Amino acid sequence: AALAGVSEGVIRNLLKFGNDAKAKDPDARTLRKVADALNVNALYLFRLAGYIPPAPDAHSPRADLFADVFDNLTP
Repeated sequence: AALAGVSEGVIRNLLKFGNDAKAKDPDARTLRKVADALNVNALYLFRLAGYIPPAPDAHSPRADLFADVFDNLTP
């Protein structure tokens, strides 16, 4: 949350989105900030949030996101 410049509540909402009907739709600017903080392609988060349809021949956006995050981890 601190790295992205958003509140912890925003991150909690993002984690609930898609699983909890009460979670609000994430804001596109927030998704961009989180993507930049995680050093991942923002398109993955936009796909997870439903703003962009999944690529027809791609893995799930969640799998791609985790692959990018793990690829960028320090050994």
